[in-house]
Amino acid sequence: MKILLTLALAVAVTAGYGQDCPRSPAPCPLDGDIESNRDVAERTKDNALFSQDIQLEDRLRDAVTTELRRIAEAHGWELYELTEQGIGNPYVFISGYDWNTCPFNKRPPHRFRISFIVITNPDSLGLWKNWTLTDLQQKTDQLMQEYKTDQGESGVVLQKYQDSMQYYMQQYGDFLQSTQATYMKDVQDKNQKAVEAHDRKAKAILANTDRIQKEVDAVQQGSRSTRASNNFTNYADNETCVFAEGSIALVSFDFNPYQTDRGVNGDAETLSETPITIPHASYACLTANHVAPNRNNYRPNYNGYAFENPSCGAMVLFGSYLPRNKEYATYRCTFAKNYNDSKGTIGDIKPVAEDKVQNISVHVQGRKDKVKTILQSFNCDGLNQLVYKP
Repeated sequence: MKILLTLALAVAVTAGYGQDCPRSPAPCPLDGDIESNRDVAERTKDNALFSQDIQLEDRLRDAVTTELRRIAEAHGWELYELTEQGIGNPYVFISGYDWNTCPFNKRPPHRFRISFIVITNPDSLGLWKNWTLTDLQQKTDQLMQEYKTDQGESGVVLQKYQDSMQYYMQQYGDFLQSTQATYMKDVQDKNQKAVEAHDRKAKAILANTDRIQKEVDAVQQGSRSTRASNNFTNYADNETCVFAEGSIALVSFDFNPYQTDRGVNGDAETLSETPITIPHASYACLTANHVAPNRNNYRPNYNGYAFENPSCGAMVLFGSYLPRNKEYATYRCTFAKNYNDSKGTIGDIKPVAEDKVQNISVHVQGRKDKVKTILQSFNCDGLNQLVYKP
């Protein structure tokens, strides 16, 4: 099973992060999502969103794109948008009807998310792509050949074990069937010695099947294809992470988030969180992951706003947040303190209009030195000016 899984992953890796775009194996823009998010007529239908929400998204998109483009040009990098999403009704406890009939002045702050890929080293990206098409493809082909060869050579040996296993299982079944009447009589008569003798004999037969299973496991574990599979996994993981960290970083902005996290997952024993000073930030930290990422950890997550689990990530919070949830290491915006049901969320007129930014959560992920460089390049005065001040 493990070998088959490795083969499937090998094919996925050599297929890249999307060979249908010129920037692969870097993540490709989620064009469909970007286009649908800019379909104003569809998104404002039935008052799911208001025109003020769309105008807010346009202002924020222009602001952060301009800022990141400035940083990229200053360092000789390249930049492209990965995805974006303006969220209408983000609360499962509010029905579509209640949300669409809720007036502008009772709506909670409008949430908008947008993420970018920064190509920090175009040459490294080119080497990465060449590696996927040459060395990695060659090793994938070798792994598949090892598997085919191993299946042929080990098939005869494994068939012998299977025959032996069937023999002892048949023997075990015959023993139980032939001794059933006697055994039940001994149980009823409380003939403990006879019962124990019967059980010992049954266990002795089953012991042979346990022994055979261990021998089968040993054969499979020591097979060429298993060793090749393990070697391929280590090679693909290590090389992909080196290329990804040397080539790209991911930057995402979440405006008016319901809650946010550090951007790097893991247990307290595997993470090192270091608070950092960022002008105007209510909190900022750099989190290092001591568990080496595998080759899938530098793919964007299911919605495109973060890598699955990179080696390093930074979080910067602007605005007001509730105390950190220690169990989940998450931060909830102060404005969402009472957003636990429909009445608490859309039942009252809001002191701040929904088309105002009250909170920003910024995440930067990638290699530690690149993350730091991006953070140090931010115009934090400009980001802070996006936050509404009464």
